[in-house]
Amino acid sequence: ATPKAARKVVKKKKSSALAVDTSAAGTARRSSSGLTAIAQMKSKSSSPGNKVKSAPPKPKLQRHATQPTTKKEKTTMSGKESRLAALAILRRLHLDARKDVGAIVTISELKQLEETVRAAADLNGITSVKGNADARSALDNAKLGDDGYLLDDELYNSLKSYMSVDVQTPKDKLKRAVKKLAGKAFSSKLLAAARGGSPIAQEDPEDDIEVEVMPDYIDQSVTRMSFDVFEVEKESQLGALVWVTESLLDKAGLVSGLKVKRQFLRNWLVGLKGAYHEKNSYHNQLHGADVAQTTYCLLFNSPLSGELTDKMKYVCLLAAAAHDVGHVGLNNNFLVNTNDPLAITYCYDAPLEKMHASKSFELMRLPNSDVFSIFDGEELKNARAWFTSLILATDMAGHFHHISQLNNKFDTVGLKVEDNNADTVLLCGMLIHASDVSNPTKSWKYYGLWTERVMEEFYSQGDKERELGLRVSDGYDRKKPTPQSKFQNGFIAFIVKPLYECLNRSELLHLEAFLANIEDNLNNWKRSANQSLATGERKKSVMKRNSVIK
Repeated sequence: ATPKAARKVVKKKKSSALAVDTSAAGTARRSSSGLTAIAQMKSKSSSPGNKVKSAPPKPKLQRHATQPTTKKEKTTMSGKESRLAALAILRRLHLDARKDVGAIVTISELKQLEETVRAAADLNGITSVKGNADARSALDNAKLGDDGYLLDDELYNSLKSYMSVDVQTPKDKLKRAVKKLAGKAFSSKLLAAARGGSPIAQEDPEDDIEVEVMPDYIDQSVTRMSFDVFEVEKESQLGALVWVTESLLDKAGLVSGLKVKRQFLRNWLVGLKGAYHEKNSYHNQLHGADVAQTTYCLLFNSPLSGELTDKMKYVCLLAAAAHDVGHVGLNNNFLVNTNDPLAITYCYDAPLEKMHASKSFELMRLPNSDVFSIFDGEELKNARAWFTSLILATDMAGHFHHISQLNNKFDTVGLKVEDNNADTVLLCGMLIHASDVSNPTKSWKYYGLWTERVMEEFYSQGDKERELGLRVSDGYDRKKPTPQSKFQNGFIAFIVKPLYECLNRSELLHLEAFLANIEDNLNNWKRSANQSLATGERKKSVMKRNSVIK
């Protein structure tokens, strides 16, 4: 009898995509021998598309009695189509992994998928790729190889689910694509190919990854205070965090000057983006991009830039991008008060900030993702300590203490920025902190957008506090909301303005433009509060008049 796994492959009319019964994949999934199961499936398959020279043709079985059988036509695939197919399939793995637990796609997983694709092609497992709208039309007739096709959803998921053994990368048509996409690092050339652009040169250097091309009005404004990070998120396929950080490092001359491996930088940044939680309305990768861009404006437009080494500035921008990675959308007080596992892990002391730094280092341990590979020995130790101190400085618990330290320095001995001394650590840490609370330094339009996002996150925490029977934090109660004008007036007057005024006392920083925006926004909130008060008085007057009439 013909094995149950062998089913007839039927060619659909007006379509090059064939359908394969996934019971074969189910058999493979139950197999404990991984790729060996694929080889067994291959030898057992009697699909007319198979061309296994070592075995004679098997009897043909129809999937449905009413369906005619057709012989698979041999199709030759161009190099460009091959790359399009590889890109689409590898993106599928990226998207699926993100949907699961936000996991990082590793080189090992990409190698496994590459082997899966190769093995499935031998089995003639086919179907169209639905996960990539950009490449879909170009892939309608694209084949994986001379006698192979793309994976269907069920076969793809089945093979991926049991594939756990490490495999060596075969030297086939997917090798270059896997190298380029290892760790989810999508190059601009591959993105262009997905949109039907020029084919990728086969002999591109492994580290020849270009920054994603953005419209001129975005690219030219990335170093300015007026930069619109929301627009980048709409335009970029890599994501705002990846494009903004990489572009800033390029414009500062740090990637070329420090001989940073762009493949490593891209992998780490894409991993960083994936580790930010997009469910957060505020503390997500877009906020990370905004803080990195603000840090650039504060640092590189001031004399302080000339006092720091290139490697110190490099670490500053990386720390700014990573400062809130993995944020859970709840503040430290909530985590400590609820005895959260994260608070326990870090002994109830700045659990979020310590987790952000730790997760950043974890991402550096992934294959081809070590953005600190430019350091070694004692220099590496110092870079890690510098990076950690910058992120820990964003903890609001130290806000007033650090301002007091800085003001005391200015009032007495002065600030001495030399190498990596204590004064340098203090000043640059407060610079990252200032970037983290910089919303009131933006134009009124962008400030309003950030305010809406942060308040929604605050209200979400307030909802959880109410559910747990805890006291709802001030300003976090959506049922009894604090007027925005009052909330933001307090935030500016007691937190943001004193911080920027303190930093501006340093001769190394020129923050006059930031302080001017702060003052404008503070006046806007005051006007808003006065209008609300006047509106309230009018309502009271009308109500009083109506009661008298009655």
